[in-house]
Order: sequence, then structure tokens, then C-alpha cells
Amino acid sequence: MSALHEFVHSHPAYACCIRTLEDSSKDDGGFALSTSECDVLNFDEVAKIHLAENKYNGAFSSVDAVYITSSGYIYFIEFKNGNTIKRDEINHKACASLILAHDLKLIPSLDYAKSCGIHIIVYNSSRQKGIENYKTYARLRKLSNRECRLQQAKNLDWLFFDSLSYNQDEFEREFIQKIVEPEYQKISS
Repeated sequence: MSALHEFVHSHPAYACCIRTLEDSSKDDGGFALSTSECDVLNFDEVAKIHLAENKYNGAFSSVDAVYITSSGYIYFIEFKNGNTIKRDEINHKACASLILAHDLKLIPSLDYAKSCGIHIIVYNSSRQKGIENYKTYARLRKLSNRECRLQQAKNLDWLFFDSLSYNQDEFEREFIQKIVEPEYQKISS
């Protein structure tokens, strides 16, 4: 059983949040940045359920998908199909998602992301001229000062083991083919 299925087995309210990567990568117009049928947690849906269960009425932003490997790496994936990528928005979503993952016990501590958390931005190469790789944690530290809920994260030197950006073809090659497909082979053997 995959780590995602183990999670929903122990948290049945989130069973409806397992979606394909393709479904989780769709924008409001239905355009998908991935065609992968691998299972992920649609983290937008997870956030909605978690906030409703905790009677939280405020706005909350999260990454689009979370994927967990059998070796414990957790991937926080944000898909961007628009013409602009707002770094503060990306950083806010990444940090808020990290805290949500901790609240849900997907990760044992916020510190865990330093060794096993990977943040990925996937952008539409036909609409973007590109986005350079950057380490999310530097911006997250600044952002966390403005977010009362994120006070526990503000003293961390960094939050993720790595932060990557891919266009949709690079994502297919570097993530789907090199991470997801071998993982599915492990699970099915």
C-alpha cells in the first residue's frame, strides 16, 4: 500500500482527496500541465476539508498536490499555467502546506522537510519564458514574519531539502519518469 493510501486509510475523511496528478494539475479552464495517472493528494481539497473540520473561516492557500514516496520523501507540487508567477504567493502556499502536512501528521515535524521535503513548481513553457531555480526558504522566512500561524517556522534556517522548477516536459522527464514510475514498480512488485 502506498504512503498516500495509508494516510487515507487512517484518515477516511480525506479519501476523496486522492486524485490523479493530471486532475490536480488542471487550471480553472481545465487545462492540465501533466497527463500522469499517478495518485496524489489533491492538497487544495485536503485543505478545504481540514479547515471545515476545524471550523476555520479564513482564506487558506495550499500547493496543488502532494506525493509521498515509500522512502519518505514528500513532494509539494504547485502547477502554474498563467502568464505570471508571483513568488510571494508560491512561497505562502508552500509554507502553509508544510504546516498543514504537519497538522495532518503527513510529516512528523516541520524539521522533517529539511531532509525529506521537496517543493516543485511546474509551469507552462508556452506561457512562461521560464523561472529560475530558487531556494524557497529565504522567502519563506520573510513571509513567515507576516503570518501569525507560521511563527513556529520563522526561526528555521530553511524549510525544504530542495526547491525545483520545471516546465511540463521537464516535469515529465525528471519527476514522473525518474521518481514516480520507479516508485510504482516498487509498490507493484
